[in-house]
Amino acid sequence: MFKDKRVEPYVEGIPMLESEEGRIFIEFQGYTDKFIRYRLITEVLQGCQHDQYEGKVFAGIVYTDKSFQKAALSIKTFSGTEDCQFKGCFQEIVLTDYTEKQLQNIDPKLVVLAPFTLPSTADKIMLVEKSQQWYKAVNKLFSIDQQQSVLNAMVAKFLNAFFKCNGIICSD
Repeated sequence: MFKDKRVEPYVEGIPMLESEEGRIFIEFQGYTDKFIRYRLITEVLQGCQHDQYEGKVFAGIVYTDKSFQKAALSIKTFSGTEDCQFKGCFQEIVLTDYTEKQLQNIDPKLVVLAPFTLPSTADKIMLVEKSQQWYKAVNKLFSIDQQQSVLNAMVAKFLNAFFKCNGIICSD
């Protein structure tokens, strides 16, 4: 789904996963939302309250770009104090801080996030080469039933990079 007719990932909703160590809430942030941290805290609290869950909770935000993290309001703003009890309650990572190789070392199936590691200076030749590599990796790593979904998840970022070509519209 696309938001506001722009080519950008539109991710709404916070998935909750269960593990032996507790519940895990993850927000995949692909656009600017200054209230993302507030929303994550709200979702965690509502989810636990709704199910009367008293166990351990892990929460995190995966930003697709550093600018989205910078745009998010600080939890300090929420409380007005340095000792806010929500401080340090969740982890944040920015995909552009990782290289494709680092993601592969964590788990080869993280190829699905590889387009977010592309440098802003990527040219058309690099984009075409990378897309071919990723296509082969997806076909190798995922079942036939999963392949189209995985490729669809990669397309929004890739298309955005391909048609921008360093901030200008590409010809050819």
